Amino acid sequence: MLWTPFDAHATCKQVKAESDILGIRIADEASSARILGAPRELSSEQDKTANGADADFPFVRIRSADGKQDARLFEHYGAVVGAYAEIEVGPADPTRVAARQLPANELSTERGVRLGMPRAELVRLLGTCFRSERGKGDEAIVVYAITDPKHALLTRAGMPSYFARYAFKNDRLAWFRFGFEYP
Repeated sequence: MLWTPFDAHATCKQVKAESDILGIRIADEASSARILGAPRELSSEQDKTANGADADFPFVRIRSADGKQDARLFEHYGAVVGAYAEIEVGPADPTRVAARQLPANELSTERGVRLGMPRAELVRLLGTCFRSERGKGDEAIVVYAITDPKHALLTRAGMPSYFARYAFKNDRLAWFRFGFEYP
């Protein structure tokens, strides 16, 4: 009998995926316009490196009603304006002005993922098909991915892959980012 190594991730397929916060769906300009208004009315930002290069994609910053949470909605280069391909939620940056303040105190996802939740609750909501990484300092990162081209989310958006990264500090969700990989 031959022994072959078994890769647990080879048989593990991510089915559940976060695809919106407060009704703003990734890669869906209609939902963004319905919640935020016309994209031309929103001011965008772009982080730069020390030498002036783009550090990430251009984004629109939105803030929770209580001013404690920010979401950054990232537009991939060449995408339809207002079709935000990635969403990142974290503590508010008080030094920055948000393009819109939303009427909710928590910038949560459609399945209820929210800042401050314990890791066990996230895994209960999204499943055990993830990999773990070490983040900055004492962060523990949980990473989900979808690469099956027949998955409904990828088919809807016409994208090759999806990712979701959830960073925990002291077993509480500190920030998260999900969306489509840039093709």
